[in-house]
Amino acid sequence: MNDEYRLKREAQKRRWKEEEDLRLREEEHYRKMERERAHRDQQYWDEGGHHGYDDWGRGPPRGEPGYYEHGFDQHNSPRDDFPRSDYGREDLYTRGHDRAGSQGPSQNVPRPPPSVNDKLTINKHSQIYPQEDELQRVQTAVSNTEQALKMVSDTLVIKPSENSSSSKDAASEEKTETASSQTSQLKQAASADNRLLKGVLRTGILAKGLLLRGDRNVHLAMLCSVKPTRSLLEQVYQKLPDQLAKINAETKYDVGISFEDAAVTVCSTADPSIHVTVTLTSPNMRDEPLEEESSVDATAGVLDRQKCAQALAELRRTKWFQSQAHGLPSCVVTLRVMRDLCQRMEAWAPLPQWALELLVQKSIFSLNPAENNAGTALQRVFEILAAGILLPGGPGLLDPCEKDTTDAAASLTKQQREDLTASAQHALRLLTFRQLYRVLGMDPPAKAQAKKRTQEETEDQQTEQSEPAAKKLKTDASTTPVTS
Repeated sequence: MNDEYRLKREAQKRRWKEEEDLRLREEEHYRKMERERAHRDQQYWDEGGHHGYDDWGRGPPRGEPGYYEHGFDQHNSPRDDFPRSDYGREDLYTRGHDRAGSQGPSQNVPRPPPSVNDKLTINKHSQIYPQEDELQRVQTAVSNTEQALKMVSDTLVIKPSENSSSSKDAASEEKTETASSQTSQLKQAASADNRLLKGVLRTGILAKGLLLRGDRNVHLAMLCSVKPTRSLLEQVYQKLPDQLAKINAETKYDVGISFEDAAVTVCSTADPSIHVTVTLTSPNMRDEPLEEESSVDATAGVLDRQKCAQALAELRRTKWFQSQAHGLPSCVVTLRVMRDLCQRMEAWAPLPQWALELLVQKSIFSLNPAENNAGTALQRVFEILAAGILLPGGPGLLDPCEKDTTDAAASLTKQQREDLTASAQHALRLLTFRQLYRVLGMDPPAKAQAKKRTQEETEDQQTEQSEPAAKKLKTDASTTPVTS
């Protein structure tokens, strides 16, 4: 009896030990997977995989998409201005929007099957996404404007002084024929440095990929080597129509000027028309001027400093969005749906675009990647807003692109903040009771299915009615005698 009991105890201990060993091996396997995943993520960010550069100023290698000859500013921070593109070197001239896209690290995380809310959100996104012809019209107008501005920049060069020009001529005469190639290269570099217009970059919803169906207004920012003045803006306005006609003679464009907005507008005459707004700015307009500088700027006719600083802020926000939001799953989809919501509902209309982008990015960033679907991301945005993030005394939305502590939703009044919170709470309540279609402005799923079924039945009936008529016509044609 004792031997039997002892054998049972030993067998039980062996099973316990095997189970413990299996548990330890599984834990070690999971820890190894986590280490490999963290290593892949770290390698991804170290290599600058998110849209050509990272937040610490390391840009892509020379010749790759997103490379800029002048590099980044001295301050390696997301708060710095957008890097400048170079008009002087044709082989290095690249625009910020030409970077290769990326979906961010650790995108192989398994996800649950899509729920009803996920399908509704995706269907809504497909309804508000721009059609192919709309995107083509916008791309054509923007590309023509950029090429025309490039040609305008070739004609606007800072003229050197007479003394320097005479000294350069004397030095060039003394050089031998073997150094003529080097001299030409130096002249090209000098002409590039003497350009008044350094580069043009896309900003706003165009650069972030947030266009909706029906959006016709896009924005560009033109970086100048000096503070933009009224005379410089007027020169761009006068030379731009001729360059647009050289690029595309078939498409007609109306060019306008606005000194108050420090911008030139390009509008296509074809219906529907695309409006491209080009704002002149310069990194020199970033700092607040002194009293003496203000008087000098007023005398020189410098453009509105607030408009130029706003254009610089848009460049910083575009850089931050491309590095922080584009890699998050469902972020762009959720932003398009929320933009449509802000256009449809009165309570959401006062919410600034930049505050909405920060709200969506921070909400989705707090989600588990394995649960990050379109419907879950939209629900998370409503949860964060319904918790009172915008209410007075709440945490607010800090602007990561400003040096000082700034609330991105500072323009909202107390009543508007309360209306937004109440609307988010109501939307979250509807979403809990499986009525997300009311928030998205869609038909109920049952009604939509019935409508689709009715449409299919109507098409089938029309097909059945057309088939006998076609057979009858064929029979009549075959039985008709041929007369000579």
